[in-house]
Amino acid sequence: MFKRILVPLDGSERAEQALPVAARMARGSGGSVILLQVVDIMVSSYGYVAPPLIGNLIETSLNEARKYLTDVTTSAMFNGVPTEIHLPFGSVTSQILSVADSSQADSIVLTSQGLTGVTRWVLGSVAEYVVRHASLPVLLLQEGNASDFDLHPGPERPVRALVPLDGSFLAKAALSPAALLISALAAPARGTLHLTRVVKPGKTAPEEERKNPVHQAERYLRVIADQVREELRARSEALDPIIIWSVKVHQDAAEGIIDVAENGEHAGGDDVLGSCDVIAMATNGRSGLQRWVMGSVTEGVLTKTRLPLLVVRPPDETDKSHATSEIQEREFPLTRPGAAYPKYYLMAIIDDVKEAQDAVQALRNADIPAEDIRLFEKHEILEYAEHTERTRSLRSRIADVFQAITSDEDAHVLIYVEEALRGHAILNVYAHTSEQAERIKDILVDHHARTIKYFGRWAITILHH
Repeated sequence: MFKRILVPLDGSERAEQALPVAARMARGSGGSVILLQVVDIMVSSYGYVAPPLIGNLIETSLNEARKYLTDVTTSAMFNGVPTEIHLPFGSVTSQILSVADSSQADSIVLTSQGLTGVTRWVLGSVAEYVVRHASLPVLLLQEGNASDFDLHPGPERPVRALVPLDGSFLAKAALSPAALLISALAAPARGTLHLTRVVKPGKTAPEEERKNPVHQAERYLRVIADQVREELRARSEALDPIIIWSVKVHQDAAEGIIDVAENGEHAGGDDVLGSCDVIAMATNGRSGLQRWVMGSVTEGVLTKTRLPLLVVRPPDETDKSHATSEIQEREFPLTRPGAAYPKYYLMAIIDDVKEAQDAVQALRNADIPAEDIRLFEKHEILEYAEHTERTRSLRSRIADVFQAITSDEDAHVLIYVEEALRGHAILNVYAHTSEQAERIKDILVDHHARTIKYFGRWAITILHH
């Protein structure tokens, strides 16, 4: 990601504010910049011009646009950065998305408004369309503030990205793109990833302190921060951002996010205080023709903040070929209790074995593949536990003990092992998408399941107590 960065231009200085940001991103990531100018001349605007001359006008416009983009590529800011130019003719909005696809761009950077005119376009409405419809991450620089983006980071002022989280699967989709973005912008220095969660104000009695939403949010962010660090260390990219977090108490989620981003907030995990350079947010998606609608909070931030906003669309359903390969290599979590993080699994406890068997049938009736469902009973857990003790190394057993002591989430799956040994049934169900996980959760709740957790990519989400 951020290896092939598309920058739509219209010839205006406002649109050009995206250029130095894109150039720095490409330089930091070792990527390239794709410059695009759409020649959008409506024939109806030249009704008074003889048909033979219309072609000449179009050709003139194309030549002017080509010269303009060529001059941009030879400017000093692109020294050492590979560039390419595209000059499609037609509708601006559709051509931006078309070129993004055909050029294999992995991100788009643009400013929020351009100029009007025959060969110009209003980038305000175009930017809105691109943000709503692009499947790629879109970095939107606010008009008049794009030049404020810190292009000279250092140890004393690292580039900071704020990622607001709300406990949902969708919000976490912005984590990886945000880490990649700040790594590219901060290179060769370390960037900072600031996680935040906004909770509404409210009084809490002392006996309810443990259930205080602020404390729950802090615990959630600690778990997420740990999982992000673990995930990034495991990746091939040399990503090593500073990761901090803070909880914001505010009545309005969008305004709370903006307050943290623009005014700074004391953060846990590191003694860092200060404003952020960019906000990264995921937004609600829907299927059909690659279109999507903005989440209300994301849209609220977009319309009010002066900071750049990276808008990320959560990934669509995994393609069937990928799903098939995962099924062949799949190992259900309880086959190796405590040995690994059970990514993309729902786990639940059902006290009555017959009820658990009914839940399995209900899942199959709901088109959940049989190979994605695993019901564990007491005798199976004992068999696996015996086998595990015979085959695992001392180091692996010690790691389990350490995990049981230090884990924020009941030592991951060990709580389910204990419940199984008490004679309760344990269900493991594989769910790669958040939508499928919610569907599975509803079925499990209908069959009196408890302690339903989803072991997602970044952290564990409690779906039902």
